[in-house]
Amino acid sequence: MDPLSLSASAAGLLSLAIEVTKILTSYTSAVKSAPQDASELNTKILALGHILEKLVEILRIDHDAGTGGGTSFDEQSVLRSVMSACQEHIAAVYKRVAKLHSTDKVSSLVERMVWPLKKDEC
Repeated sequence: MDPLSLSASAAGLLSLAIEVTKILTSYTSAVKSAPQDASELNTKILALGHILEKLVEILRIDHDAGTGGGTSFDEQSVLRSVMSACQEHIAAVYKRVAKLHSTDKVSSLVERMVWPLKKDEC
């Protein structure tokens, strides 16, 4: 996988992380008794988002400047493995918290009463 493809993958992961952050922010501000875990998870995902923004920026600059030197990130690449693992975890978190952002007022209220993740999952 070339740096540009990896940066596109990082950008996709970044957008998913941003969406999870929005949902968690909305949840923690709407529910006064929101678990501390939700706030901590939100902070961690915000930090991950910042790191991903920098990674995308660096990979794109290197690719545009031609300093990537033909770098390719194969299946055994640590960076690619970490990106893949992060993407799987963030997608799983998104799947679990997406129901907190429902447009249906009644089901949204019911879902917001129960935090969908256990402490160890956070």
